[in-house]
This record gives sequence, structure tokens and C-alpha cells, in this order.
Amino acid sequence: MKHIRFTDSLLRQASNERFICRDIIVPQLQFRPAKLHGKVGYFHCLYSEGGVSTSKALGEYPIVNLQEARKQARKWLVEQHATRYKVSSVERFSCVGELLDWYQSNIAQQKLNSFRTIKNKSHRVEKLLRPYLSDIEISNCSSQLFDKAWLRPLNDRFSPSTLRGAFQTLKAAFKQAHGLRYIDENPLSDLYFTMLLPASIEPKKAALAGLPLNEVIKQFQHFSPPDRFLCLLCLGFLTRNTETVMARWRDFDTKNKSWSIPEGHTKTGSALILPLSTHSLKWLSDYKRQQRRYCRSRFLFPVKQGRSGWSSSYAAQRIMKASKGKFTLHDLRKYGSTYLRDSGVDYYLVERLLNHKKTHLDSTYIHTTLRKPLMEIIKYWHSKLDDTL
Repeated sequence: MKHIRFTDSLLRQASNERFICRDIIVPQLQFRPAKLHGKVGYFHCLYSEGGVSTSKALGEYPIVNLQEARKQARKWLVEQHATRYKVSSVERFSCVGELLDWYQSNIAQQKLNSFRTIKNKSHRVEKLLRPYLSDIEISNCSSQLFDKAWLRPLNDRFSPSTLRGAFQTLKAAFKQAHGLRYIDENPLSDLYFTMLLPASIEPKKAALAGLPLNEVIKQFQHFSPPDRFLCLLCLGFLTRNTETVMARWRDFDTKNKSWSIPEGHTKTGSALILPLSTHSLKWLSDYKRQQRRYCRSRFLFPVKQGRSGWSSSYAAQRIMKASKGKFTLHDLRKYGSTYLRDSGVDYYLVERLLNHKKTHLDSTYIHTTLRKPLMEIIKYWHSKLDDTL
């Protein structure tokens, strides 16, 4: 079965050529061509129920359009994930397993959580917490017990950052259960991860930190055109791997000088519109001319005949291989943000360019698109890059 990024033309092609395909953006979304004459096809959402693979019909295409199908599929997956865990009828929890079951059911039904957040927290509960702590009495919980029953068995198998994430989930579960009076005391209120594992977890250092800009450009100037342009975009716009590699030519509005990144492509779930400088317009034009020599595609970074684009993992592997492990795409993002801050650019403007999640206060009081000040930053930064290229 083909995994392809769905488009209207692709769905019509699948209907004519009679093949079933699945979407890259929402992998559980499947398109099946219609058997009846005059019909195009139907959307289905694949999921498992009781260990058996099944699907839910989402509607007929094009009556249900692609955007609506993706939205329905995501909603259905979240609902199915929530129904896997029944809300506990226990008024008081006696063991950690009961508390974790309740917490997992709770987070699965919170609409404010994205499907990715629900899956990450559920994974921590199912793989890193419940197998080791399920039968422990809450009244017996202590730092010594967590060290013996949980940390020591996992310490050699997982990184400290992974264990810290699992501990934070466990601590959040206890805190919420205590706040709602499902438990009388919170044995984790005064316990911190550094008590269990004193070694500090250092953030990953930027591989390009401290290098002058011309040296950074030299790192990828010898790459193949697609790899080189991917690096240039990540450095020039401070975009993430996924946000960049999933770009399509139609996302770039040369008339209004803007690059639109849909919310489905961003880590924060917030759509992003970046201004295009005259330098970046020239970069895009030159790259498109190069691409047309071997492929015509709607994607900036196509595979094979151009019917689909690179995945973020494939792009990361390409850059790691091309750079011989010296840097990653995220290192370019880190370098660019550091360079701008060292140049005196306002911290908040760099944060908006990075598309970091806004604080609650910022979301409440700041609603401007900041297009004009961001354009000034982009112009300044791209002129620096263009002088070095």
C-alpha cells in the first residue's frame, strides 16, 4: 500500500488507476477508490479495537474534502484513544496501578491535549511506569522504593532525559490525584528527579557554536543542491526540519512575499507566516530552476518522480550523512537564533521567528502578526547570508 501525501490530483489518480493509498500527514487516513461508476472514492480511518485492525468510514470524496477528512481522522483517533481507558470508579486509590489507569484515562479525554501529547504521555505510563510500579501500595511509596523498583532497572536501558520525562509524568499524576482527593497524601511532593539521579542533564550543545558565519556556510556549500537548499532554508528562516522539508511551492506567495507554514506542519500546532526577502526570492527562483532540470514537482524536496516529498527522518539522515555527522539541521536553527540575539535583535521577535509556543500572558495580550519587524529581521539576516554565499 502506498504512503503518499494526499492531494486532490493524487486522489483522482488513485481513483482512475484503482489503487488504495495512505496519507503521510495522517498515516491512519486511507483512501479507497469507489467501485460504483460515477463515484471517486471514500476516506477511511484505520485503527485497532480489541487487538483487531478495523476502520471507520469518514465519507465520500469529494463530498468530504481532504482537509475535513484529516480533521475527522485526528478527532476519531483521539476519541478511540480515550475509550481504551475507562474512567476509574474507585473513589480512593490504594496502589500506583489504579492511579496510573485513572491518570491515563484523564489525559486521553482532555480536549486541550494534542494527539501527539496524549500518545507521548501514554507511552511513558505503559512502557516506563506501569510495568514497574503497578503493584506498589501508595502508602509505601518513598524515594528508596522508587530508586530500587524503578530507577535501577531502567537506568542502564534509557537515557537520563527519558527517565526524567517519565518521572515528571508520574509526579503530575500524583499531584493531580492528591488535588482531587483520590489519595490522602502525595508522597512525591518533596521528591525531585535530581534526588534519584544527581547527575545533571546538560542540554545538547550546538555543534556550530562559536564559528563565524562564513565557516558555517562552508559546512554545506559542497552539498548536493537539495541538501544545500534545505540547510539554507533552515538557517535563513530558523525553521524546524519538518516545517521546512514538507514545504510545497504553493506555500510561497511571491506576490505578497510570504511563506505560509500550515499548522499541521508545525510542532506547536500554530500556523506560521514568514516574510520573504528579495534575497530569499532569488534563492527560491534559482533552486526551482535547478530542480526543473531533473524533476517537476509540487514539493521543494521531492522523491523519485516528484509525487511525494521527503520525510523529516529521511532529511535528517541525508544531512547527517552529507556533513559526516558534524552538524544537524537543528544546529543550523540554533546557530541562526544565537547569531540574531548576539546582534541585538529583540528576544521576543526571535521567539516568534522560531515559532516557539507563546506563554499564556503573550497569547492573551499580544495578537499582532509582527510582519513588519519580522521582515526587517529577515532582510538583515538574509543580507548577511547572501554576502557570505
